[in-house]
Amino acid sequence: MHVKQFLSAAGAVTFLYGIGLVILPDTLAEAHGATNLNNFTLLIMRMFGGALIAAGVMFWMAMPARLSYGRRAILAFSLIFDASIVILNLLEIGTNGNARLMHWIDIGIALLFAIGAAYFLTKEKDLKF
Repeated sequence: MHVKQFLSAAGAVTFLYGIGLVILPDTLAEAHGATNLNNFTLLIMRMFGGALIAAGVMFWMAMPARLSYGRRAILAFSLIFDASIVILNLLEIGTNGNARLMHWIDIGIALLFAIGAAYFLTKEKDLKF
């Protein structure tokens, strides 16, 4: 896999998940096992969905970028972002014992993207200007 393919996959998945959070936050919350949602929780979910849409656009627009510090920064963002998703989902499962299928799907996808970002970061460490 090339970095352009990684960025397009990360962009598409992140963008689509963000759209889902903006349009159907209650459905995705229920799939994660959340109950008793109030308007503030739905607003926060929609705001996170908006941030995911922006991140997806950023990944997508970074596809044609050549080897640069900017692309490296985007890969570092992806690594930190996806690693935090894995950690937060594992904390949710461990703390509340709430091991839903959606948690494992989130963990699997985020772990793959974190590994991919780490791989491409190690490949791009020698930048020469």
